Amino acid sequence: MKTTDPIKPARPAKDGLWVTIAEELRSRISGLAPGTRLPTVRDLMKEFAVSQATVQQALEVIEADGLISSRVGRGTFVADSAATQQRQKTIMVLRGDYPSRRGDDITRALQQAIGKAEHQGLVITYQDMEHVMDVLAPLKASDGYILQPLGAASIPVSLLHFLRSRSPAVVVSEADVGYLNMDGVYMDLSAQIALGVRHLRGLGHRRIAFVSGEPLMGDQWRLAEIHRQTAEWLGVTDGDDLVLTCDTRPGEDALGHMRERVDRLIMERGKVALPFTAIICGSYVSALGALEAFKQHGVCVPEDVSVVVADNPDIEEARRAGLTMVGVSSTERAEILLQCLTRRWDHPDHPYGTELMKPSLAVGSSSGPVPG
Repeated sequence: MKTTDPIKPARPAKDGLWVTIAEELRSRISGLAPGTRLPTVRDLMKEFAVSQATVQQALEVIEADGLISSRVGRGTFVADSAATQQRQKTIMVLRGDYPSRRGDDITRALQQAIGKAEHQGLVITYQDMEHVMDVLAPLKASDGYILQPLGAASIPVSLLHFLRSRSPAVVVSEADVGYLNMDGVYMDLSAQIALGVRHLRGLGHRRIAFVSGEPLMGDQWRLAEIHRQTAEWLGVTDGDDLVLTCDTRPGEDALGHMRERVDRLIMERGKVALPFTAIICGSYVSALGALEAFKQHGVCVPEDVSVVVADNPDIEEARRAGLTMVGVSSTERAEILLQCLTRRWDHPDHPYGTELMKPSLAVGSSSGPVPG
């Protein structure tokens, strides 16, 4: 999977014409009363200028969702919406295959939330997003889909179009996709950085840097830019020392890269001449790398440097390490994602949009007053 590629246009050869027909029929059905008879297969063949097999494939997907029902010798009719709402839902979670404790925790929380709501859930881990379409095409459509990509820029529009053809309830985690007629759930990154900076400023810190060993893309890139802008505006750090990042590529060891980067900085500047008195880490893994380098050189936390981590506050290892965390818990993220699906089932005609998650601060022992 190429994680740095821009969003790609839809590929008709991959989707097939039935995808477009299914999406058009879904739109029509949403405005029809239960029991309304649909055009015959022959009429739909003429209207869309396609083969019988193409029309049948589109109808089979819609029928699998419970939106229509076929009666032998009589035709195809709009199903009873009340009966559709009452039946148990099936939810498919599609998660990018990338080593991430946060991703693991969110997926686990999603499985628990889906089970608690008495729905059926299935998690598929993928490496190539476009291959997902080949795998899902012959399967029965799910009532809803939750997509956990590595980054919004890596999502092919063809995949999103494919999922929307199978269900109007598609929620993308950590991405703003409202303009593509689907729902997204995204962290309010500005609020996340501001909350961390305010906490450190309250402790007297004025030289605050953002550090990340993660690949500088998606959220990490945005966090770095937001921190740079916030820090310059508040005057809480110096010029080129606003952001400390690594040349980590997707799939590489972010912890090791961050440890080496901080180690090199301390070797160059010296323990007592660091360009910051506090850091905000872009992830829990980045924080571990920085902490290992600090320990190796005798830099004490928080006596010499305070550490705040922009990540899920309920990561068990972070709590045991006493790290100050700012973010949204895995359980809360999962509940918000599931609530978005539920709202879409209940109100299929409502405008699509992105819900911003508001972070909270969990203060640990890793942040303290500015040194002497």
